[in-house]
Amino acid sequence: FALGMLIYYFFYENVHYFIHYKIYKVGYMKFIQKYHLYHHYKQWNKNYGNTITIWDKLLGTYDSKYKQFEISEDMKKELINH
Repeated sequence: FALGMLIYYFFYENVHYFIHYKIYKVGYMKFIQKYHLYHHYKQWNKNYGNTITIWDKLLGTYDSKYKQFEISEDMKKELINH
């Protein structure tokens, strides 16, 4: 069990790092980046997940408004660490 938690934590931290590393144009990273950056920039008390959304849905912190969220040039400068 502990090894599984350690592996997941490593995965979680790596995804979080890559979310803030560059802007993604397609795929899972684009989806999860938009989801998580919405948390940083629009709703700090929603959408905590940076690997999956299930926990936010189960714990009541999911906000579907992230789907309309667009990452502006100012946000890129502030939240992405090239």
